[in-house]
Amino acid sequence: MKKRVFDLALSGAFLMLASPAIAALYCLTRLTLGKPVFFLQERVGKDGEKFTIYKFRTMSNERDDTGALLPDEKRVTRIGQYLRKTALDELPQIVNIIKGDMSFVGPRPLDPQDYKRNGANPRPEIFSVKPGLTGPSQLETIFSPEQADLKRRLEIDFEYATTPPSILRDSMIMAWTVAVFFKGHNKNKPEPKNSIDPPAPPR
Repeated sequence: MKKRVFDLALSGAFLMLASPAIAALYCLTRLTLGKPVFFLQERVGKDGEKFTIYKFRTMSNERDDTGALLPDEKRVTRIGQYLRKTALDELPQIVNIIKGDMSFVGPRPLDPQDYKRNGANPRPEIFSVKPGLTGPSQLETIFSPEQADLKRRLEIDFEYATTPPSILRDSMIMAWTVAVFFKGHNKNKPEPKNSIDPPAPPR
């Protein structure tokens, strides 16, 4: 309950501060990519319930002569590259937090197909808490990308989910995330995925 109150209070403050930037990014994405402005993808949340995650689009729908979509790297726009580098493409997830699909801090929101493709088997305890906009496994991806394979990220998420909740711990993770944002670490992620990374944050 405390965490939900924390999320809602922070969401309200965040929206007041970030609404001009969100509106500007909406218009910029609309002008450069047209409709739709948002990229939607199914993820698995608390108790295994599926939900739709929101991001700003960063790729066009350009196709080759056969009608097939061009490779991701050829469809990412210049503005899209900037949004990914700064993680601003994930700002619309504030809606997911307000709706209660996500929290500010928690395990990475899992793509239901991602762990199947990689043969991973997430432990059910990971789904005992809401996924987060940021979290220890997201930060691990930024600071140690060579070690942040799916298995490793799931281990970190399991540790977070099975540790007693702590607003102090979540606040420290968020402070790490803000530091990463202002340092401008490049995520270099394809559209359907995410990633972020610094030294191992407190868990």
